[in-house]
Order: sequence, then C-alpha cells, then structure tokens
Amino acid sequence: MTRYERIVQTLGKMPEKTEPEIEVSEKTDFGNYVMTDITYYVEAGERVRAHLLVPKGAGTESKVPGIVAIHQHNGIYNIGKAEPAGLLGDPSCFYGKELAERGFTVICPDHLGFEERKPSDEELKRYGIDGSLYERELFTRAICKGSTLQAKYLSDLVVAVDVLSSFDFVDSTKIGAVGHSLGGQETLWLTFYDHRVKVGVSSCGFSTVEAVFNRHVPHNFAMYTFGLLDAGDTFALIEQMADDGKAFMMINGTEDYGFPLEGVYAVHECAAKAYAQIPDKFLPLIFDGGHSFPDNIRHQAYNFIERNLK
Repeated sequence: MTRYERIVQTLGKMPEKTEPEIEVSEKTDFGNYVMTDITYYVEAGERVRAHLLVPKGAGTESKVPGIVAIHQHNGIYNIGKAEPAGLLGDPSCFYGKELAERGFTVICPDHLGFEERKPSDEELKRYGIDGSLYERELFTRAICKGSTLQAKYLSDLVVAVDVLSSFDFVDSTKIGAVGHSLGGQETLWLTFYDHRVKVGVSSCGFSTVEAVFNRHVPHNFAMYTFGLLDAGDTFALIEQMADDGKAFMMINGTEDYGFPLEGVYAVHECAAKAYAQIPDKFLPLIFDGGHSFPDNIRHQAYNFIERNLK
C-alpha cells in the first residue's frame, strides 16, 4: 500500500458522488467581477449552494485559473461561504473576493453544518442543541457509517473542484485552494487528495494531531480520522504533496494556541526537507501573532498563488 493509499484509508468510506447538475441563479455585479449563486449536487438528493466569483472578461481572450476558497470555523455556524465571498464576517477572511479582484475565478462553498447547510436556529433550539453539538452529531453519524466528517468535507470540496473546472472560462489545469483556520486544514487535505489542485495556501490550519492531543486542545471534529497517527500524522500529507510537486504555503502564528507550536515547528521542519528539491514550490511563514490572516501575509499568499498558477 502506498503512502497516499494509507492516508486515504484513514478517511473511511467516502460519500458516493453523483452528477452535480449545476444550476445558475442570481447574479450580482461587484465592479470588476460578478458573483453568481449556483447550486449543485454533492451527493444524490443533497443539493447545495455556492458563490461563484467570476472576473469580468474571463474567457474572452484566455481561460483564467480557478480557486476554491474555503471558509473558517470560528465557532460561528451561521456564516460559511459568505465570508470568503466578502459578504459577511471578518474582512481578513475575504480572500475569495480579493482573489477574484486579482483575476481568479473563485468558488466559495459551505461545509456541512454551516450557513445554509445547518438546521435553522429554531430547529436547533427545539432539539436543545447548538451548532457545536450538531457538528458532533455529524461526526458521530459518519463514524457509525464507517466514515468520518473529514471524508464528507473532502468529498464535497472535490465536487466544488469538479464544478469550478466545468466552466469553459476556467483553466482546469490551474486550480488552487486557500483557507484560514478550518479552511486551512481543509486546504491541506484537498491539496493532498485531489491531483487537479496544484497549489494550496493554509493559514493557521494545522499542527500535528499528536501535539493537539498532548496539549489537550479541543478541536473541530474533521481533524480526526481513523488511524491517522499510525499513517504518519500531518507529516505524511506534506511529504505526499512534495512528492507530487504541489506548491504549498504554510502560515502559522506564534500565539495561535489552537495549533500547538511544537507541532507547527515539526511540520515546518519536515516540509523543508520534503521540498528540498523543489524549494520554489514551498513557502513557510511563521509570524508574531495569533490565529489570524493579516493583510500583509494574505498579499504574500496571493503572490505565491499567482507565481504558481498564472
């Protein structure tokens, strides 16, 4: 069994994909790009909505690169795709909007359990639970089916890549992913898993699972997969990406206590060795600060994406 196969095995049973059957609805003009609401199937009977941000003029002279902009967690379940699309939330996480302004076509989907993919507040109240308990329910439900919440998140993101690549104005050979926090974690997994994703930028999205356990840090339930520690922990994903020639930028703050620094430094050291033969495809950045995606660092990230996709 290859390293890649060992890691994928930790996900458990993957959801069965179906034809996405994309439908386009409302369009909004934001000046130099247009935001289109689209819906598509991620599984049979499960239709989801995403924001598609398309630069004006895309496809008129040449196809443009595509980006999957993956939202954070932050314990706020009412906001998902709207944040990277620049509609709600923290402006430092408007990276989908900012990349559309730089000429990328960007898809912003919801994770299961967030924004439009969660029960209404009234329903949650009726059952006496909140978004966090619903997330735990999604995790335990997946485990009982021989799967993981990570498998669901990842499968849905692969469909987002399918959808993004299907538009004739998108260059399907130039696909990237970016995310902060949970979005950074999922960027790591998507870049590892999907051969079409050539570059990933993970902001404050990883340490090692071992370090998280050692520090007793409570975390999002998608972090945990079957036997990941035995399969090589975060190191194995990084090493596989390097072997596959994926460009990767890893960003961490020195005061980000959700992702223990001893694990962060260990992953950075591992990545430096793994990328030693292709140093131009690797950019590590540890900054003085907490769990954030500051302006100057985001712009370094966008430059990294441009160098590797345009």
